[in-house]
Amino acid sequence: MNNTFDKFLHDRNISISELSRKTGVSRTTITDIMKGRKNNVTFETAIKLSNGVGCSVIDLFPDIKESASC
Repeated sequence: MNNTFDKFLHDRNISISELSRKTGVSRTTITDIMKGRKNNVTFETAIKLSNGVGCSVIDLFPDIKESASC
């Protein structure tokens, strides 16, 4: 489970359904990301979710920073 994602939703009192409505990302996709069943999140989806939660992509998906190389 992506505990960072779960913590952001909990701290902001945002439900998965509410985030889905705000972002246009399906509840199934959000749940799969949170439970670690979906690891190949597109950058577009990551941006939508981070905007919906009110944080940066790196804050919401800290593993991106570790796997990114330039």
